[in-house]
Amino acid sequence: MSVVLDDENYLKGILKDNEWLHSNYRKLIEKYNNQYIAIKGQDIKANANTLDEFKAILKQNNLDFDMILVEHITNDKECR
Repeated sequence: MSVVLDDENYLKGILKDNEWLHSNYRKLIEKYNNQYIAIKGQDIKANANTLDEFKAILKQNNLDFDMILVEHITNDKECR
């Protein structure tokens, strides 16, 4: 039963993070344009210019790729 509750809490967290991402996208472009970012708890936990660098930072900081919201920030309208 606790696994179901953990899954529900995880999904609620991801939804909140996704809402936060979209609400703050313009500000994020100013600071993180063309970067990968990791969001958890409506906070940026990691950022990097390349995917390989980003993965290394996540590993170094013990951030599980599957447990955070990952986004490539860009002001390119075709990518959004």
